[in-house]
Amino acid sequence: SALQLAERMLQKKPGEEAVDPSPGASVWEEHLVEAIDRTLTLDPDHPDGTGLAYKAAFTLYETGEHERAIDWFQDVLDRDPSSQEARLASHLILDSYAKQEDWTGLEEWALSFHEDEEVGDAADREMAFKIASQAGRAALNEDSSADDWLTWIDRYGEEPEVVEQAVEALRAEGRAAEADALEGATAP
Repeated sequence: SALQLAERMLQKKPGEEAVDPSPGASVWEEHLVEAIDRTLTLDPDHPDGTGLAYKAAFTLYETGEHERAIDWFQDVLDRDPSSQEARLASHLILDSYAKQEDWTGLEEWALSFHEDEEVGDAADREMAFKIASQAGRAALNEDSSADDWLTWIDRYGEEPEVVEQAVEALRAEGRAAEADALEGATAP
């Protein structure tokens, strides 16, 4: 089948040295992903659908095509959220957003992962919440209003540096009374 042929072509030849992957999938990697896509389109309930979707996702992830990889990893989650592949997919979605420096996307996905009790375990969900917090701060550092800082504080708790940023933003927006109230409420 086309899937088997593409898989064989991707295997390293004996004596061949590994090279750093360049961004973007090779022709054979594209053929593999296309063959998986055709297979799962023709047979959506394929007995190894989760594994095939994961293979396509991971192939794209390894080649730096993170947006496409995220779509395929999401397919893995949709197929079998309680599988080991789904757990790994969730982690690699987090990593894909981070590699793209898409802090808003990372925060949203991490919060979704944190709230999804079907995928992973309690430790995974706790880790996802911490990542959401860090990603949210990174997004705020790029572009934010006082209300954005206040939303972060409501969601993740009061951290002195974040409160300080929120107070500065409130004052910059002419909201001195709110800044004073926030400072007063968080003072030791």
